[in-house]
Amino acid sequence: MEGDATSRSHALAALVACALLLSIATVAAQPYAADGGFGRPDEIVGHQQRPAIAVVVDAGVATLARVDNGRILLAPLHAVTSAEVLASGEAYVDVIAATGQVVATGDVATAPAVYAWYSRDLTTGRYVYAWHHDGTTRRLLEAPQVLDVRLAVGPHGPEAWVIRTQPSGARIERHGWVEGDVEIVHESGLSLAEPAVSYARDGARHLAYLEGFTDVTDFGVNAHWVVRYLPPGADAGDAVELGAAAPPPNEVTVVADDVRIAWTDDAGMLVVAAPDGDAVPIGTGRAVAATPQRLYSFDGASIVAHDRPVVPGAGVNVAWSPMGIERAFAARDAEGVTHLVWAGRRAGGGFALFVSDDRSPMARSLADRAAATFGWAPWSVAEEALAQGAGALLTGTIATMALIPLLWLLAALVVGRVPHHRTRLVGALIAAGLIAVALAGVVARLGDVGHALVGLPWIAPLAVAIGVAAGSAGLRRVDMESLQAMVFGACITCFVSVTILAFTTFQGWMRLLDL
Repeated sequence: MEGDATSRSHALAALVACALLLSIATVAAQPYAADGGFGRPDEIVGHQQRPAIAVVVDAGVATLARVDNGRILLAPLHAVTSAEVLASGEAYVDVIAATGQVVATGDVATAPAVYAWYSRDLTTGRYVYAWHHDGTTRRLLEAPQVLDVRLAVGPHGPEAWVIRTQPSGARIERHGWVEGDVEIVHESGLSLAEPAVSYARDGARHLAYLEGFTDVTDFGVNAHWVVRYLPPGADAGDAVELGAAAPPPNEVTVVADDVRIAWTDDAGMLVVAAPDGDAVPIGTGRAVAATPQRLYSFDGASIVAHDRPVVPGAGVNVAWSPMGIERAFAARDAEGVTHLVWAGRRAGGGFALFVSDDRSPMARSLADRAAATFGWAPWSVAEEALAQGAGALLTGTIATMALIPLLWLLAALVVGRVPHHRTRLVGALIAAGLIAVALAGVVARLGDVGHALVGLPWIAPLAVAIGVAAGSAGLRRVDMESLQAMVFGACITCFVSVTILAFTTFQGWMRLLDL
């Protein structure tokens, strides 16, 4: 009896050690979902409706601007860590109250930023746009519908770039800060959208925009859009077509210094092009903004940074969101700190805003490492671990029940040749052999996909070894016949091995099954 107790304790110790080795080695082998030196994101405020927000560098300070009860609220991003701090931000109230679509522009210089927004005239139903710069607020324009407005700061001061629809198409207008300074830059018989303007250090203007159409027919949606680039000093007729694009909303980003244009093409790929070159895919998603060092984009629930010059496949995930991202912003302040802000819709309704910056990297906790290992969202580690554990246990149970008839048959064929004290070990080895054959079949059938689903090369042998140890040591105190002992040893081995394998490769199988 003492020998049996010793063997059971040794088996249990081996089981625990192997499980710890499995978890530690797997964690060390995989990166965390958010990297690149950014801190842990903070939720700054919640909204029941889609938030009207913008991020800008105002006099060298990264600032969040949002519409709140007819006012524009401004708050420095380095101080925004909670709803209370945000609510105490500086607010300015203007003659024309703001009700939505705040936009802004600015850079790391000491100059004040430019803000624009609209209000709805309830008596006429028209939208009245205003803009604000350096303590002065002016009326911008009036329109019967919400317009596509972008801001820029040119050699002669603030500019508003507006797309207006016409009976025969659309046009791009440039509005200067001086009243009456209006220029029709381009007119088209098609629709226009997403004007993007950037000025180089020498004052050269670089303009890009979407041109095309979207028709809804009885057979579905028919859309055709392209990105066009207007070089400095060129006429509208000299605009260069850079490539196909996804329909709006589709953020177009222009980097003036090395003249690069980024957008999402008609296949959903984020591409970057030079005016005289082909569009190069660098990932998926939509562009957010460009800083002197990086281009930022978002896709699903993550924000990705692409170092400049942009290289395909070299993007680094720098922020992770608990929900899908609908809007995102990036800004680099005068101190060289890059700030990220994004908004997403909660599963239960309403919107949330999150902020992160690269002042200090996030310190990864044990929960963060577990999330990176198993592909969980780091915001809900406990829930996802419980769900994945339950799924793995169910998988192990179903696999064991499916194999019981075969295990019983194989045990009946060999039980007469095995000493009674070896029956559990032999049963465990029988189950291990069946699992090895099944895994080899998955790899042979699915190739590289099968290797990914089985996991790292050493995971399957380790899981089976743990299962054999559990099966050979389990139920030793229960007095049963040799055949029963062999079958029980095989069932325990099968259950433990398959459960461990299912837990470690659960996310891969879910993706394969599109679940």
